[in-house]
Amino acid sequence: MSEKTVSSHKLRILEKLEVDNVVALANLMSHYQLLERGIEPRSGLDPVTA
Repeated sequence: MSEKTVSSHKLRILEKLEVDNVVALANLMSHYQLLERGIEPRSGLDPVTA
């Protein structure tokens, strides 16, 4: 593999991790918003994509 291919591959991995982290953070925030309102979040349900 050329150096360019390797760095391109690393960049794609980093971009995917960044998206995963943003989704996880959004899920966490909506989970806490539900708790603040006294609503018990349903387990196993992804509030962002549900």
